[in-house]
Amino acid sequence: MKKILILVIALLSITSISLARTPKVKTTGIRQIVLVKFKTQVTNNQIATLDSLSQILAEKVKPIRKLEWGKRMDEIGTTQEYDYCLVVEFRNETDLEIYETNPLHLKFMGKLIPLSEKTLKFTYQIKE
Repeated sequence: MKKILILVIALLSITSISLARTPKVKTTGIRQIVLVKFKTQVTNNQIATLDSLSQILAEKVKPIRKLEWGKRMDEIGTTQEYDYCLVVEFRNETDLEIYETNPLHLKFMGKLIPLSEKTLKFTYQIKE
């Protein structure tokens, strides 16, 4: 009986040491990045419309934790491939799904896509 008790305690000790050494990764949300290259004929008024719509998205769409929309700052170098960036952060996948079907998001994308020469969308989990 003592041998079994010692074996159980030893196994529990090994397991707890193993778990203590395993780094715990906590998912803290989801982030979506959309890079945009506009067509050459896009006007400042069209971009201003997108600027306004991005502010409306940030204010009115509840699942959005944080939204950033901005123009590329560097005018030279390797990043000239894209002009603007949209970064949207969510708590979880459900909030992302709600956002992607939201009429305001669809309106924004309906204005953005026809003005775009190309886009690059990247969605990932935020981890600590």
